[in-house]
Amino acid sequence: LGRDVERLKTVAEDARATGAPATTTMAADLRSVHGFGAAWAQAVEALKGEPTDVVCCHGIGIHGPAESVSLQDFDACFEVNVRGVFGLLQVALPSMRERGSGHFVAVSSVLGRNFSNDR
Repeated sequence: LGRDVERLKTVAEDARATGAPATTTMAADLRSVHGFGAAWAQAVEALKGEPTDVVCCHGIGIHGPAESVSLQDFDACFEVNVRGVFGLLQVALPSMRERGSGHFVAVSSVLGRNFSNDR
């Protein structure tokens, strides 16, 4: 899932080139509560069934010293990077529990581990 359709196409092509059996990408806005359910419904329709595995690696970044970051920018970053992952997990988990299987992988940025002086 992502907002940039062209980048999604590249990701799918790269995944297929490495032997990924089935890679489905879709445009979605995970800043919105309605976006989670819509994204899941779109995935179910495209796959003709519920996904067995979800890799969530979306995110946005804020660049610059912390004291220069507006609360609005911070809220947007939190909304996408934390709330977006949680919202997607909430719509994916019920079918995985019902099936008794599935994987949900959340990938974060290297900046979650490495400190940068200008951030």
